[in-house]
Amino acid sequence: MLCMLYTTFTTPLGTVFVATNGTHITHMRFKGQRYFESLPQGWKKGEHKLFAKAKKQVLEYFTGSRKKFDLPLAPMGTEFQKGVWGIVQNIPYGERKTYADVAKKTGNIKAVRAVGTAIGRNPLCVVVPCHRVVSSSGALSGYAGGLKRKQRMLALEESVQ
Repeated sequence: MLCMLYTTFTTPLGTVFVATNGTHITHMRFKGQRYFESLPQGWKKGEHKLFAKAKKQVLEYFTGSRKKFDLPLAPMGTEFQKGVWGIVQNIPYGERKTYADVAKKTGNIKAVRAVGTAIGRNPLCVVVPCHRVVSSSGALSGYAGGLKRKQRMLALEESVQ
């Protein structure tokens, strides 16, 4: 069994939980975020050099001084989910895409609902910017970390442009 280490740190939008498998960041979630309410069995609180790097970069993002993240990431999910998260990770800072835009990039325009589900299960909030995905009408729909957080991150990115 893989030993997972985790820690937490405080951001302007609340406590963030971050985990590593020893070589990559595998999880970064807001405390209490949907689909990640409790720690998986066997995970240990600890220190790792990646935690300091992740914290520094996330806090830089919240001050508006960081637009891209430089972290080794290894999200855990299905191949479809990982593909969706890869597409989302490439949405530029300050831009918004729709669920349909992301579905089109997967090669299946009809996969909008599956894309929405995959985005909702994104294990790497902030660094895989699912907050940049909105409904076709432009409405801020669904965000596992809460719509207030999504609104605040989008507002931050608009103000820094």
